[in-house]
Amino acid sequence: GRWDAVLQQTATLKLAPEKLMALYEQIVRELAELRELATARELMRSAVALRLLKQTAPARFAHLELLLKAPAFDVRDAYPDGS
Repeated sequence: GRWDAVLQQTATLKLAPEKLMALYEQIVRELAELRELATARELMRSAVALRLLKQTAPARFAHLELLLKAPAFDVRDAYPDGS
């Protein structure tokens, strides 16, 4: 979607860290699907929520990294639980 607008709006909200991490995970998944890999990688490096994800849930962070390294987007890999 229009993640630039979403991110601008979330900057003014007080969201719980887990909610922010989930939101940023979804953004990275959608960027991977669109093959906006440079943007997704930059977000992975710079977003506080994703740095927190790397510290608190390294497996989830690693999964996002694998999505960005894949030669093509596969929805089954992006959403292994079907969600």
